[in-house]
Amino acid sequence: MRTRLRRWWPHARAAFFIYHVMAVVILSLPSAGALQNRSTWVTRNATADFEAWAGTLRRLGVDTDGPRLRERLWGLAGEWAAIQRAISRPFAGYAATVGAEQGWMMFATPQRHPAELHVDLLVVNARGEEEWRPLFRPRSDEFVWMRWLFDHNRVRKLMGRFARGMNRPVYDSVARFCGRRALAEHPGARAARVRLYRYATLPPAAVRAGAATRGEYEEERIFRAEEAR
Repeated sequence: MRTRLRRWWPHARAAFFIYHVMAVVILSLPSAGALQNRSTWVTRNATADFEAWAGTLRRLGVDTDGPRLRERLWGLAGEWAAIQRAISRPFAGYAATVGAEQGWMMFATPQRHPAELHVDLLVVNARGEEEWRPLFRPRSDEFVWMRWLFDHNRVRKLMGRFARGMNRPVYDSVARFCGRRALAEHPGARAARVRLYRYATLPPAAVRAGAATRGEYEEERIFRAEEAR
């Protein structure tokens, strides 16, 4: 028996190695779930992508537009989903056993209309006038209040969801937490303001030219000091 095991072990090891490599490659391919989620195909970002790709194809002589290109690719995605499910089935049990399943989908399209969380304080200046002063701004080296929390990967993920699909009860909870915490840490402030700053990202040429983004504020929440107490 030992002789047989020593004889077959190199072959078994080689077979497992090949199986493992095939599992890594095949399970890394785009999943059927990601391709068949219709809602990701009709977002503002995805629609702009389809229009841009259709424009490129038209310049190459292909008669198409954004909606037609989307429907054509949707059909191809459905065909691919059936193939992907079939070829990944032999490896599903292995991935589940070793804990190598991926429970999330990769981004279908880049976020071109992000919404940043901005926090301000209402204070009295040297002239005795009330004015709003920034307390937190993302990626700022000056307004860094609670940056240790807002830069956490899970919190950044939560903030990103406000741009893609507003969940107002969750946003209200986040705004209330920020407002009360800001007022507690700055007892001289008269109010705290939490807003989302939404803007359109700039094309590469504009960024290289030093252009600044322009956006609008939305979802404003104001917390007065007396109310917070």
